[in-house]
Amino acid sequence: MVNLLVSLGADITFINRQRQGVVEICARHGHLHLLKYFIGHQNVKVYKKLIALLDDEEEDIVIGSCSMISGLTSSSGEGSDEQLTSFIGEGLVSGLVGVLRRNHGDNVKAAILDLLKNVLRIKHGRRKLVEADGIPVLVSLIDGQVRNLLPTLIGWMCDLTAEKDFAEDLSASFIPSLIKVLSILAQGTPPEVLQPTLQTIGLLAASSPPCKDAMGRQNGLLALMVKLFQVCQSKPLLIAWSEAVGLMAEGNQNNQNLFIDENTGLCLHQMLKSKNRDVHMSAVETVYRLVEGNPQAQRRMMEWGNLSGLIHLLRRSKSQRTQESVGRALWALAGGEMEAQRMVAARIGADQVTGL
Repeated sequence: MVNLLVSLGADITFINRQRQGVVEICARHGHLHLLKYFIGHQNVKVYKKLIALLDDEEEDIVIGSCSMISGLTSSSGEGSDEQLTSFIGEGLVSGLVGVLRRNHGDNVKAAILDLLKNVLRIKHGRRKLVEADGIPVLVSLIDGQVRNLLPTLIGWMCDLTAEKDFAEDLSASFIPSLIKVLSILAQGTPPEVLQPTLQTIGLLAASSPPCKDAMGRQNGLLALMVKLFQVCQSKPLLIAWSEAVGLMAEGNQNNQNLFIDENTGLCLHQMLKSKNRDVHMSAVETVYRLVEGNPQAQRRMMEWGNLSGLIHLLRRSKSQRTQESVGRALWALAGGEMEAQRMVAARIGADQVTGL
C-alpha cells in the first residue's frame, strides 16, 4: 500500500497537526518494516527523527524510538552495522546519554541500556560513549543501586573493559563505585549479575598497573572481594572469583599483602580440594599470582596448608600441563629461601602424601 501511495505521488514529508510525520507514526505504532522502507528516501531523515524522539516527554514514545532503533541496528539485521554507524553519526550516543541523565523510570533506562548493547558492538560507538561522558552517567545508576538494571550495567562494563584502550577511562569512575556494587552482591545475587561483575574487575585489574594500584587504594574493596567468596558456590562463579583475585594481586605486593591479611589463602585452600579440575586449576594459578615475588605472602600461604593441597594435586595428576602449573606454584610458594626450597623439594619427593 505504501509503495502504491508513493508511486501515485503521496508526500512522505508531510507533517500532521500533531507534528507527526511518517517516522513518528511508524515509531509510535511499531512499524519497523516501514521505517526500513523510508530509510531509502533521503528526504525523510529517518535517523535524525528517531533520535529526536528520544527527547520526547512521553516515556512510551522514548521506549518506542529505542525499540525501532534497536531493531534497525540489531546484529542479526542485514546492513545493521552500516545503519548503526549512520545513527552514531547523527548523534545517537549523546542522545542516549542525555536520556539517562533525566529522571525517567526504570523501563526507559532499561530500553536505553538495551540499545547501548548495539552501540558497544563497534569500536566507534564505544569511543563515542566515552567522549559523551557516558561512564559517569552509567556509574551514577550503579551508585543508585538500581537492582533490576545491574545485569545490563555490569554486562556493559564487562564489554568495555575488554579493550584496554577504554579500561583506564572507565576505572577512574567505576572503581569508587565497586564498593557499593560489591556490597549489594555480597548479600546474595543472581549469577548473571555476579559473574560479569567479577570478570569486569579482573579485566580492569589486568588493563594497567595504575588500575590495579587504584583498586588496592580503594578502602575496603579487597576485603569485599574476599567476602564474595561465600556466595560463589558454582563452578563458573568460583573460577571468575579466583581469576579476579589473581589478576588484582599479580605483580602488586600491596594488593598481595591485603589479600593475605583477609585470609584469601583459606578460600583458595577450599578450592584446591575441589573435585572439579577447572576449579582447582584456577586456584593453582591464583596461588602463584598471590605469592610470586612476595616472601611475606609465601610464608602466610604455607601456614594455611596450601602447600599440602598443591602437593596432593601434583601427586594425583597424570597431566603434564597440570603438573607444570602446580610445580610453578609450588616453586613460587617456596620463594628464594634455601630452607623453604629444600622443605618443598622434600615434601614433593616423599613416598606418601597425607590427605588434605
